[in-house]
Amino acid sequence: MFNACLPLFSPAARPTAAQYAAALMLGAVLCSGFAAPALANGLVAFTQGEVQLRASDGSLRPAQRGSELRVGDAVETGQGRAQLRMVDGAYLSLQPQTVLRVDEYRAPAPGVAERGFLSLLRGGLRTVTGLIGRGDRDAYRITTPTATVGIRGTEFLVTALDEGTRVRVAGGQVAVCTTAGCLVLAPGQTGFAPPGNALPVRVAQAPSAPPAAAPPSTAFVSADERNAQGQSLAVASTGSGPVVIPTVPIPSGSGTLGAVNAGPIVGFQGGLLGGTLTFDGAGALTGFTDCCSGPNFGSATVAEFNADGVIAWGRWSSGTRSGSPLVLLTYYGARSTNPATVPITGTYNVFASTAPVKLTPSGATVLAVGTTNSVTGSLTASFPGSSGGTLSYNLTIPLGTETYTISGSANQFSTVGFLGSSSSINSTAGDCTPCTGNIPFGDAIQGSFTGTGNSRAGANYGFNTTNSKITGTVVFKP
Repeated sequence: MFNACLPLFSPAARPTAAQYAAALMLGAVLCSGFAAPALANGLVAFTQGEVQLRASDGSLRPAQRGSELRVGDAVETGQGRAQLRMVDGAYLSLQPQTVLRVDEYRAPAPGVAERGFLSLLRGGLRTVTGLIGRGDRDAYRITTPTATVGIRGTEFLVTALDEGTRVRVAGGQVAVCTTAGCLVLAPGQTGFAPPGNALPVRVAQAPSAPPAAAPPSTAFVSADERNAQGQSLAVASTGSGPVVIPTVPIPSGSGTLGAVNAGPIVGFQGGLLGGTLTFDGAGALTGFTDCCSGPNFGSATVAEFNADGVIAWGRWSSGTRSGSPLVLLTYYGARSTNPATVPITGTYNVFASTAPVKLTPSGATVLAVGTTNSVTGSLTASFPGSSGGTLSYNLTIPLGTETYTISGSANQFSTVGFLGSSSSINSTAGDCTPCTGNIPFGDAIQGSFTGTGNSRAGANYGFNTTNSKITGTVVFKP
């Protein structure tokens, strides 16, 4: 079950830096049978603090934004942190005191076998996987000193520390294997593989990043790049290339929450709510209390988040709705101290989005998670007064092998809110036979405007496919 290129250490003591350097050189020798890379296997997308790259010959060089990653390279974060973008679209966010080696990495191509083999020698990381492994599960794995982690999904956290390997799944499924057997984990579950090749077991404690445990909302998030001040950065994809969105947290207090939530008891629900929003210091929503005996949300496990000072958005991979367990909350939030005003007219374009999520028809289980900031589209509003307005919208939503497109209309709801009234939903790979809107009371979309000068809009989308539900959150600006 173990990668032959991974030198194993005794679990009794953490190896020294010199031992790691020697192990990396040994790994490079053991891996010499792999094809030498002619092209980069990935890039360093962001660093904070001192991060280094150790080549297969043991030499060190500074890791900087844009540094190329090749087979045999190991990223060593020390007290810093880094985010890597791989050739298949995957990204990995490395926490402090992490050593990650690229053993073999090739994107799918005609006549080329895909491979995504990495060794987490120590530390912790969060990853959202790319194309590798979607068609061939055996083509992707992360090997640690005590286990091999294989994907049957897209998003998970993993730590390799003295006490063993710990994996927390946020999307899809992940298999944690030792020589004693494998444990398959679903979203929201954590597995642990101790030293000594024991059978992995499910545990309650999620991974934490060294040197000290961090709360879920700040340990690993999609907006995990950081600037020099420690502020989170999210990368949005537009027609002109990557755009960095600095995170400007919104203070807690009264405001509006647009949310879709799902779980084994609550099913699939959505709504435009007023109440008290609670954000942590980094800008992630951690709780909401409804003003009028409606649902309250809490116990968040934050999978991704961002905010720009006007509107906040994000996704939970678990939590509660008035005490009932959730497998998903996708949301946008805005404070009532910064309201929109009518008239509201003009066209707004998507500038960020949460990862699209596929659920079972009941909403009880997450089947797949897409890519953050992958949704594109626009809306055009005509709200001349406090009622009677309309808008039209279009969204393009990639998820797995499908790309869904929605064209629809909505009616004004309250002064600044809107609810979908009709929609046409299609897919590129035949998953719509047909697809139908599924936001409760709002067809395929619900949302509202916010900000001085009507500078932002947020919306949740949701629809039924042939055998699933798709949902997510998008935010717009003029």
